[in-house]
Amino acid sequence: MAGEMWAPARETCSTVLACFLALSNGGTNKGVAMASGDKPVLLDAGHPETGEPKQTTFCWWARGGEPGPGYTSDKLDIEINDQRIVGTYIRARFDANYDPPFLSEQFTSQIPKQLYRDLVEALENDQVFRSHFASEDQSNIADAIKDTIRLTIGERSDEKTLYESDKSELAASKAARNAIVRYLYDRGKKTIRNQGTR
Repeated sequence: MAGEMWAPARETCSTVLACFLALSNGGTNKGVAMASGDKPVLLDAGHPETGEPKQTTFCWWARGGEPGPGYTSDKLDIEINDQRIVGTYIRARFDANYDPPFLSEQFTSQIPKQLYRDLVEALENDQVFRSHFASEDQSNIADAIKDTIRLTIGERSDEKTLYESDKSELAASKAARNAIVRYLYDRGKKTIRNQGTR
């Protein structure tokens, strides 16, 4: 997308999330120094020939439950592109009128910077990528609701999956995510992703 050029900078960020937040504040994802734990990692996110920044995305996918009517899927994707913050929410619920028997709806819109910042700051305060949570070790729970959270800047990606996460676990982050989901559901462009009906 066309827009103002980002001022060249070499940001030094204490966490990957800090880098993601810096991008929305007019930073650049070309030559960003990030850290995983206490080990700094130099990220050259620019294309080797053009110097254009590579893709910067955040994803939160909550899915699971009993097979059939009990299964739900809610996937939030956020992409930063030339300081535009675009969100896509994909919602899937059991619906026997479709084949396969799920109604899959997609809602897409540019999202307000403040909603995005609230999410990133909540993720940082909850120490999502810096802490280990008990629910990460519960992958043996049958039909568990799984939350996979992934952040990608250029070729660097951090991801974790929580199983049957306690309500108090990541409470602020979940609330901020839900605020974006609600915004997209109410104001986003809606499309039906199913291929056919019964």
